[in-house]
Amino acid sequence: MSTVKVCVSPVVLLALLTTVFSLDNGLARTPPMGWMSGQRFRCNVDCKNYPDDCISETLVKSTADMMVKRGYVKAGYKYVAVDDCWLAMKRDKSGNIQPDPLRFPSGIKALADYVHAKGLKLGLYLSAGNLTCMGYPGSLGHYDSDMATLASWGVDMLKLDWCNSDPNKLNNEFEEAGRALNKTGRPILYTTTWPLGQKTKGIQPDLTLVAKYCNTYRVYQDLEDGWESLEALVKYYGDNGRSFVNDSGPGNWNDPDQLLVGDFGLSTEQQKMQMALWCIMSAPLFVSADVRRMRPESQAILLNPLAIAINQDPLGIMGVQIVVKGQVKIWKKAITPKGSFALVLVYTNISGGPSRVSVLLSDIGFTTAAAYNFTNVFDGTHIGVYKPWHTFNCEVDPTGVLFVQAAALP
Repeated sequence: MSTVKVCVSPVVLLALLTTVFSLDNGLARTPPMGWMSGQRFRCNVDCKNYPDDCISETLVKSTADMMVKRGYVKAGYKYVAVDDCWLAMKRDKSGNIQPDPLRFPSGIKALADYVHAKGLKLGLYLSAGNLTCMGYPGSLGHYDSDMATLASWGVDMLKLDWCNSDPNKLNNEFEEAGRALNKTGRPILYTTTWPLGQKTKGIQPDLTLVAKYCNTYRVYQDLEDGWESLEALVKYYGDNGRSFVNDSGPGNWNDPDQLLVGDFGLSTEQQKMQMALWCIMSAPLFVSADVRRMRPESQAILLNPLAIAINQDPLGIMGVQIVVKGQVKIWKKAITPKGSFALVLVYTNISGGPSRVSVLLSDIGFTTAAAYNFTNVFDGTHIGVYKPWHTFNCEVDPTGVLFVQAAALP
């Protein structure tokens, strides 16, 4: 029998390896939606004084219950995710991660079963460093065993942070973690702060590489519960949003951070602004508020069916800021049916009255249909039917937003 010797160049071999180990979980074909503990509940581990609000299985179960009862699951919010501080301070005798035994006495497998029975999916947090941000065991050097443990518990989502890692090695670390996730054979949503970690240390991230390995990725600083933080983020994405368009779409989404809707630092109009912009950017919708005690007006924003439909539009196009008219910034996103758009008009001024805006629709690309039916997303009112040569006149309140669905008419 003759032997055929096949030589593979290093370049081809690298390409083959990249193909084999790039993200392949079939998830996040539209932006993922759910709840996450991080912003609202931080690292509260004091269950003696805060039995209902500490990071524990009680918090997760009661939140899951309310997500079902209040209609969040029906609206599309599928994940209930615990951020940092769920781990025990040490690994077990075999070197495996384990939950804090006092705060998660039933174990993660039982918690996952409980969440799954509610029609939800469970998410957990780890870090690619020696320790998590809050000092719990990190996954550096333990990717295979840690991802296998998550899979054995029935976990559906991993948020992998970059704390206490070497920023110069983040590409290798997050790729290796992604490979370990794939090896488990379980579809686990992979969300990361990979490029944020690099930018924090002055390293320019390769977003195309990041999107190859992750379902969602953060590039901007943590969003805090206040207007100044939200305004800074709005400006950042307004100025830089086009940089992320090619690396955001079905399966891989740019993540501007958790939703503050229902928390303490934003007015109702500012909460509408955040929801509108997250929807037009096709961003993941992860609520970080206490859904068990949500104010009706905040809950209405989060459950607005037209806003969610725009966020979840199957085209998966990331909307961007397209023009500034005076002090009002106009964002635009292509949506279905074919030729339709969503518009968000943002006015970030904190003084004075509403700002009037007039814009010729053909100047902002309304040329794909003979006419458009304009609907106010948040109150459902019909604004009017407009043709490409019409001028759209409106007012936007200070630190407020006008969110419009412009449906193409035959």
